Amino acid sequence: YRVPSAIAAFCREHQDVSIQLTVLPSPEATRRIVDGSADVAMIFALGPQRDVNVEFSCPAPAYAVVADDHPLTAHAKVSLAELCQYPLSLPAKGISQRELFDIATQMEGLSPRIAMITDHINPAMEFARSGVGATLLSHFARREGLTDGLRFIPVDHPALGERRAQILTMPRRRQSALAAAFIQTMTKVLRQD
Repeated sequence: YRVPSAIAAFCREHQDVSIQLTVLPSPEATRRIVDGSADVAMIFALGPQRDVNVEFSCPAPAYAVVADDHPLTAHAKVSLAELCQYPLSLPAKGISQRELFDIATQMEGLSPRIAMITDHINPAMEFARSGVGATLLSHFARREGLTDGLRFIPVDHPALGERRAQILTMPRRRQSALAAAFIQTMTKVLRQD
């Protein structure tokens, strides 16, 4: 949700630009930066990035997302064991959030019940909003109107705090003034909480 907001803000100030937004898994987005077929990428990363410039980086920890009336809302933080007591909607294997979740549950010896697998945020939020279970999202998913009826609760496990949101560009590629301005706009929007 933050990337389209940044694009809209940028287009308000630069009405003559056209931006192509492609949603890809982080490794593919990074590859496109490396090979020069994309100018800017926003990814979720689990570690240091090679062969790219990291223009901006900030934490993107996992939050348990549940309906406002879900039993987990009684907690300021939720443990992984508490979260795994409920059906979960998670992304497919290979997505950074899922990788961290799988590592954390293996470390703790937990057997979660994964009721739904989806790589799209809206079905995951609707699953949580239904009250049936929970999903994992970063705080970047919060958006007035779209996350009404949902509560974001920090998950108390170190592995689920390892993910970072990053803006990437190609090293040694001279950025245009418009690209630099867009990166500034993206950075500003990602810093909003």
